[in-house]
Amino acid sequence: LLGVILLASNLRGPMTSVAPLLGMIQEFFTITASQAGLLTSLPLLVLAIMSPFCAGLSLRFGLERMLFFAILAIIAGVLLRSTQSLVLLYVGTGFVGVGIALGNVLLPSLVKRDFPHHIAIVTSVYALSMGVAAAIISASVVPLAQSGFGWAGALSFSAILAVISALIW
Repeated sequence: LLGVILLASNLRGPMTSVAPLLGMIQEFFTITASQAGLLTSLPLLVLAIMSPFCAGLSLRFGLERMLFFAILAIIAGVLLRSTQSLVLLYVGTGFVGVGIALGNVLLPSLVKRDFPHHIAIVTSVYALSMGVAAAIISASVVPLAQSGFGWAGALSFSAILAVISALIW
């Protein structure tokens, strides 16, 4: 159950934490508003493209392995986009989208399989953890960026929760 909650807590924050920092990122790279906007929509595009393939990947490689891979993709994505490279910013954002797609599609299957008599409560708890973690991460990135970590350092903080989740998973 702890693994489910921690995994779920990584399925929104790495995506929502970019928007509060878009102005800083746009200024740092001198990119257009459209290029900056792509950073917020890229995970959703990847999610839409990737979602139909998640069940097949789970059947081929196993549900737990693919959920672990989801966390690893999120960690890799968060760290890549924090390197202050424009190319890696977009690549890392894509990796975050892959991880979130896998988690969003496969976590309900795990809950249904492992908690068949408590599906509603476990789903509610993990949905709450997604929202709370996203709110905390999104609310903390600007103060972190302004306190000397910069936008890249602030974005990298969500990797801490993801690493803890991977260790527990």
